[in-house]
Amino acid sequence: MPYLNPENENDKAKAYFDENKDKIAECFAGCIECIDDVGFFISPTDNSPYLVIIFNDRCPWEPFTPQLYTLENIMEGIMKSYRAFPHLTHAPIYLYDIYDFLVVKRDGSEAGFTKLLWPNEVAAPDNEYGV
Repeated sequence: MPYLNPENENDKAKAYFDENKDKIAECFAGCIECIDDVGFFISPTDNSPYLVIIFNDRCPWEPFTPQLYTLENIMEGIMKSYRAFPHLTHAPIYLYDIYDFLVVKRDGSEAGFTKLLWPNEVAAPDNEYGV
């Protein structure tokens, strides 16, 4: 996130998400039909802003399968192609420059989510997203 000031980069990332949540969700939903919602949090383990892509419970993706590598490539491609500030033409900034991303799937568990793409070292505050 080189364009943000270190003192308030997470505040700016949160403000951008709040202002553009619907556009961000549409971007992902246009590429993967099982997107249910998008979320945001700042991980207390690494103080980084994360987009959480939430799949519905009918989504065919399952944890710990080789197909998750394909999913990761799709998600990364979306993040690298979505121009966060379209008016910046000489030095564009993409979602990938602002956020890391994680993917969860809604399920019937007590936590309510199954992790699909979620590094073990990343923690969500208050056990959010079943972590």
